[in-house]
Amino acid sequence: MPSTGYSDGILFICWIEAGVRLTLFSSIFTCFGGGNTVVTAASMMILADSTPDVSRSRIFFYASTSLTVGQILGPPLGAVLMAKDPWITDMIGFLCVVPVPGIACLAPETLDNTNLSAIPDEDSPRNGDVVRYSIMTRLVRSVQHVFRHAVTTLASVFHSRNLAVLIATYFTVDFARETLSLIMRCVSARFKIPLAKASYILSFKATGHLLAFAVLLPLFDTALARYYRHSSLGPHKKDLTLARISIVFITSGYAILVLSPALVGILVGIGVSTLGTGFQAAIKSLLSSMVDKDMVGTVFTTLSLMDTVGALFAGRIDALVIKQALRMEGVWQSLPFIFALVLCAVSTLVLGYVRVDHVVPLS
Repeated sequence: MPSTGYSDGILFICWIEAGVRLTLFSSIFTCFGGGNTVVTAASMMILADSTPDVSRSRIFFYASTSLTVGQILGPPLGAVLMAKDPWITDMIGFLCVVPVPGIACLAPETLDNTNLSAIPDEDSPRNGDVVRYSIMTRLVRSVQHVFRHAVTTLASVFHSRNLAVLIATYFTVDFARETLSLIMRCVSARFKIPLAKASYILSFKATGHLLAFAVLLPLFDTALARYYRHSSLGPHKKDLTLARISIVFITSGYAILVLSPALVGILVGIGVSTLGTGFQAAIKSLLSSMVDKDMVGTVFTTLSLMDTVGALFAGRIDALVIKQALRMEGVWQSLPFIFALVLCAVSTLVLGYVRVDHVVPLS
């Protein structure tokens, strides 16, 4: 609903040709429900609750495949339709968003309520007290309860060394991968080619992601599941191994991007880093199996916030880094990738300290 209201607000303001700055107020709808951050976390939580540990990461790969297909098909189709009339793409996007609330209502409840104890009603009106005071009290106490629950849950999550390391590496790698959005400008400046030709790299990267999510990663995940099938902690070890191998591919890809003397090497670096696109799905799958079911939503919301914070700060930092890189020559024009390489290398070393030999779900 908040996402639908956000889109409706922008379209309405554009339709009546009001001031462009009024579109900023459309973000108010995200205050009621959290917007895409909460939708993504809730969707991943439902998938995590509905699938067994051994196949959870594979389901996440297929979910990422659908997103990648949309990212590949959306821009070219939008460009063709906008050439005829910009409102065509806006209305198609609006019609795609409208059914979302109805589809969300069909999502099943995956939380097991059998173990939830009843909360005593301490705020019921007594001796004919006025009802409005009771309602206000309930509202205040509900907000306090949610706040205390969030603080307590996050404190317990970060109290576990394994969970804290996994969330930190997730944030660091996500922050580093934001630099790939600058690859066109870096390649254009370093190899003296037009931006129009450098844009083909984005198509190559998107195709690689689709191939990895739809074919390569599910096959590799299945092979690891068979390898660890006799272990009681097989799903945990599988996801941790997949995460470690993925981050090695990401780090190696950035190293190739930095050291490559030719454009072919850039393509090789992108291809190698694409093999590591399963890192985030593996971390999510591993985290969901290391906490109690009623904490999965909190953990995934934390990861979604990490995505948002990473994108927010990465944009500012990458802008400063690319500005400095364009003033340099040679390999130093790949300064954003050097920065990402250092972050991923540190995360690779830190991830080696995570152990799943004795995993007890955190509750």
